[in-house]
Amino acid sequence: SALIGIIASQTFVLGQDRVERRDKKGGSSIISGKILEENSAGVKIKPAGLGKEETVPSNEIIRMTYSELPAKVTLEIGKLSPAETARDFPMVLKGFQAVQAMPEVKAAGPAARRYIDYRVASLQAMVAEGDEQLKAAIKALVDFTTAHPDTWEFPNAARQLARLQADTADYAGATKSYELIEKAANIPAE
Repeated sequence: SALIGIIASQTFVLGQDRVERRDKKGGSSIISGKILEENSAGVKIKPAGLGKEETVPSNEIIRMTYSELPAKVTLEIGKLSPAETARDFPMVLKGFQAVQAMPEVKAAGPAARRYIDYRVASLQAMVAEGDEQLKAAIKALVDFTTAHPDTWEFPNAARQLARLQADTADYAGATKSYELIEKAANIPAE
């Protein structure tokens, strides 16, 4: 019954997007509603009900749930919550890779597919060990940041890429990644 509660807490009202954000007290809060705009600065969402539009800076976004994702996909992502809470990132990566391969994801909108691709690339970077995994993680982040420079995920992916590049002594690559962040419009400070 605990698993059912966890899965239920990860679902959303049909037709609503969800943004989970860091709050000022070190916890998190969730805004449900309709996403109006996404860019490198963050996500503008109109909360359900009488709430007024709010922009969540990209550096405060923890997780997203897009209403355009089929329920089956949303449930599979919800099942990853205990592993994410336990910081079992290899398990979360495997779960998102499985979600990414689901035929239902192909039918989802571009923002939802992009978010899943971002989570896979970011998690690959988090768990990479050894040269081959590091190279694969760097390639995944380079591919993502090249394909999606005007998205809320871009600053997070580019910072993660620059750190990996610096860690692997690719200082020219790290410098280029940081320069891309500087050139991007409206990116909030880390």
